[in-house]
Amino acid sequence: MNFFKKIFSSKKVSFNDISQIKQNLSIHLIKLIEKLDEINTAELDKNMNKRLYSVVKESRSKFTIKIQQNLEDIKITDNDDYESLKEMHSSLIFIVESVGKGNPKYGYYLDFVFRNKMNLVEKQFQLFVSAVNELEKYLKDIEEKRAPVEREKFLELEIPIFEEKKSSLEKKLSELINRKKFKQEKIVELRESMKITESDTLAKISKLNKEKREISSKIFILIDSIKRALRKYEKQGVFEKSTAKMLEKYIDNPVKAACLDNGAQLCIITGDLMKLIESNQLDLKESVKIKVRELSKHLNDIPLFVKKINEAEKEIDSLKKVHRIEENKLIHLKEDIKNSETSILVIDREIKFTEKEMNETNEKLGKLKKELENLIT
Repeated sequence: MNFFKKIFSSKKVSFNDISQIKQNLSIHLIKLIEKLDEINTAELDKNMNKRLYSVVKESRSKFTIKIQQNLEDIKITDNDDYESLKEMHSSLIFIVESVGKGNPKYGYYLDFVFRNKMNLVEKQFQLFVSAVNELEKYLKDIEEKRAPVEREKFLELEIPIFEEKKSSLEKKLSELINRKKFKQEKIVELRESMKITESDTLAKISKLNKEKREISSKIFILIDSIKRALRKYEKQGVFEKSTAKMLEKYIDNPVKAACLDNGAQLCIITGDLMKLIESNQLDLKESVKIKVRELSKHLNDIPLFVKKINEAEKEIDSLKKVHRIEENKLIHLKEDIKNSETSILVIDREIKFTEKEMNETNEKLGKLKKELENLIT
């Protein structure tokens, strides 16, 4: 049976207390060191095969001598407290495991040359391992007894952490709900602002344009009704150049012409027409003459009409500026509403995750408190 396999096949021996365990460990440790020393100090037969001689020498150097050195470094603690025993146990386990991890060929060659001595080392190692196992069992018994107390201490530390986490989550959830409420109220305010901003500016502009068209229509009807008379008057050519230019404009675009000179030239032209009509110097139908006379009665209305058109245009320009401002404001309001709605979606997700985490925390906290209550009672 190989040395590496046999050393871990030892049976456990029961001891009543730690002093017996430590005493047994110390005895088996000393004996094991002595048995290894016998192998390590034994004279090798110089007549043996050189190859075997070299391998056995190397095996002692890398295996038994190394194990002996490690064992000699072990200190059996004088303290019986758990931490000291645990530290010693870790050192012992390291030695035992290092032997198990050794190269099997070293044990094979040493077993071949020092069979009897190696058998004694194996037996002694088994007793040493049994003592280590008994220490391990003793420590486990302590751990089992300490476990409820340690668990109670752990729970007493852990529960406040979860309570603090619960409080923090409750605070976070409250803040999220308040943020959502604020965003919702902001959206309501923004929509109210939109209603105010979406005023009747366009309706006012439309109304003014209608009024402007109606006034322009009155001007057009008055002047256009004497267009034939104006054309015949134009052919007469008995007027100044400035009058000629305006006459042409009154014929082509009566409203525009009236707005240009406020009806001034029209008064001169109509006056001349009346003189020509009265003196029968202008060949016109009676219906056209009546219209010229009708216009002459309303010449004073032209400046008033023009004034109203100018006032309407001025007000329209002002309202258009207001409308542009309102449009820009509406764009920003819509963007603000969209951003607020997006924020609410993000907040809703955060609320969902926070509520889930809160439920998990409450569930965990309840279990921890219940466990602590069971340990205490």
